[in-house]
Amino acid sequence: MRFIPYFQEHGYDCHALDLSGHGDSPERERLDEFGIDDYVADLAAAVDTLAEAPVLIAHSMGCLVSQRFLEQGKARAVAFLAPVPPTGTAGTAARFALTMPDFFAELPKAVNGTASLQTMRTMAKVYFSPDMPEKDFPASMLYFTAATWQAKTVVIRGAGHMLMLDPQWPEAVGDLLEWLAGLA
Repeated sequence: MRFIPYFQEHGYDCHALDLSGHGDSPERERLDEFGIDDYVADLAAAVDTLAEAPVLIAHSMGCLVSQRFLEQGKARAVAFLAPVPPTGTAGTAARFALTMPDFFAELPKAVNGTASLQTMRTMAKVYFSPDMPEKDFPASMLYFTAATWQAKTVVIRGAGHMLMLDPQWPEAVGDLLEWLAGLA
């Protein structure tokens, strides 16, 4: 997580949320029992501990969680990084089934902590490859999410889905810092 130290160095108070069953949260063995509603409740509980409405920076599934949270909750502003499009991921899943069938065999190993070298190679190809954003996560899909929220779309060329860990992370965090400064 390169973003949090970067923002802290620039004077921002940052918090990271481990959703139920993820990271350091309890009940990791129950991960498959949790769903989006549980994660929305996690976010709502975390926001309730803050003195003021936060600026949320969400990634991937966290974008969907944040969108659902915003149906009832409040945030000062929100940035969605590599969001799940409102149309879902069925198109990407179908492309993966045809072009990367190993992904579906290796994904459970990555999630349950039994990853092999092949698992890591497969996940790296999907989530860190500079070819993936245009091929399997088209930038055009960002516009559907942006249009829903009447938001600006920013594309970090060459960044993969895990852009906060990619070599292009400084460009992404620089764009976010500029956006945050504009909120002041």
